[in-house]
Amino acid sequence: MYVKWNPPPTKVFCLNTDGAVTQGNSRAGFGGVFRDYKGNWVMGYASHSPSTIVMNIELMTLLRGLQMAFTHHLTPLQNQMDAQEDLIQHLNSPPLNHTYREQNIVADKLAYFGMELKGTTITFLQILLTSPHFI
Repeated sequence: MYVKWNPPPTKVFCLNTDGAVTQGNSRAGFGGVFRDYKGNWVMGYASHSPSTIVMNIELMTLLRGLQMAFTHHLTPLQNQMDAQEDLIQHLNSPPLNHTYREQNIVADKLAYFGMELKGTTITFLQILLTSPHFI
């Protein structure tokens, strides 16, 4: 089967992402590249991954790419990845819906709570298995 990279529509950036894990799950990494509609390299990134779980790596590389697109104004953006269908299926095809902050008050309060974690022993993420007292 012959396959080749497909450019995005005119004046759209394309983000290609991928994750990799060694056969023995001893090492993992991810990377991505931004190209313009003519196929020209705009920017790329690569990183070691502490996780060797393929879905985690695919999500991490997509997240990092979206963060870079936002920071560097690489919009409009199209994403191409080989695990997209697996991710969507694994997550049961979740729709993305807009909601107002007033409708999303619990998540909003958790975001403000997250600001208070600065300087504590929590370095990345606090998992809350029960609703905190301020909710």
